[in-house]
Amino acid sequence: MRKTILPVNENPPIIGYLHHAYPLSILSVTEAYVPWFYSNFVQLISPKDIATNRNSQFDFYNKYFFFGYPQGIQPLKNQVIKRGLLSKNYTGGVKQFIIDCIDLGRYIYTWADEYDISSKISYQKNHVFHDVFIYGYDLENNCFYTLGFGTDMQFSSHLIPFEQLHSLEDTLDYWDIKIFVIERNDQFDDSSVDLSLLNIWLNDYLRSFDSSLRYKPLIYSYGLNSETGDLCYGISVYASLMEYLESVKRGQSSLDIRPFHILWEHKKIMVERIKYMIDNVYIEDDGLLEKAEQLEKVVLSIRNLLLKHFIMKNDIPEQYIKEKLLTARGMDIDLIETFIYILSGKLNPSNEN
Repeated sequence: MRKTILPVNENPPIIGYLHHAYPLSILSVTEAYVPWFYSNFVQLISPKDIATNRNSQFDFYNKYFFFGYPQGIQPLKNQVIKRGLLSKNYTGGVKQFIIDCIDLGRYIYTWADEYDISSKISYQKNHVFHDVFIYGYDLENNCFYTLGFGTDMQFSSHLIPFEQLHSLEDTLDYWDIKIFVIERNDQFDDSSVDLSLLNIWLNDYLRSFDSSLRYKPLIYSYGLNSETGDLCYGISVYASLMEYLESVKRGQSSLDIRPFHILWEHKKIMVERIKYMIDNVYIEDDGLLEKAEQLEKVVLSIRNLLLKHFIMKNDIPEQYIKEKLLTARGMDIDLIETFIYILSGKLNPSNEN
């Protein structure tokens, strides 16, 4: 074939981190993933050193759905291959391997040096090996179809010439780079929201419960695990964000907008989850949707204000934002308590008044 492009959604429900955006860009091409998605992605985590460690990630707890973790992303199947094996032993190297995989309907997730890629902000400035997701190729124009953030900082599709991805063949002494070969799991069948699972997540979130205790074999990124007490969960992440803002104000940290973007995506997804569950008669509204929409507006205003100060490089109004976060925290507790109460009536109908 001269050209193959696999289906993707350029506007997946989470883009704050690429390890969510990429699998969801595959899954959200159809609606089949929605019940599984809304049964999960409730819990949040924040490393306690987020104020001082640039590598710390404020994130959805469900990062364990990332490719390569033991549980994996249930609606997808993936294989993990050491890239060095391909560059040395596969005829045509990594580039030809990717083309062959795409012809078989498989997507590729790996890492490349953005110094060479003209659509990236690091182009000809810094050598940064970063995530790259490939879903198509064009032999006539000698390019791959990719998704990611470009120089405009928008998540979208980019055509990257083959010559700008020569680092795909590289192996590094300090990093055994892998390549993920991904395909849809046609045997996965999750046609309804799992109310019991959702109830567990909501209670974990409200109680700031360490959800990793339910998944003891899991090894976290950056060497974090529940036994060291390095993570905050659920409602307690608000305190972590306020501590982070104090650190930025003191000049001990630089402002990173991603934690606040993730917090907003969490609220946006909660609104969409509740709408879906009302529309599909899982629950009655009982004012729940309005509570979620009001909370999303508050968190979006925080995110947008910080984004403005990030772009303008102005001092952040730390005290004002901390007060807004405290307001959001109170609204969040009220929302989740209401949601749990409504779900308990569905799970235990004999307890309803």
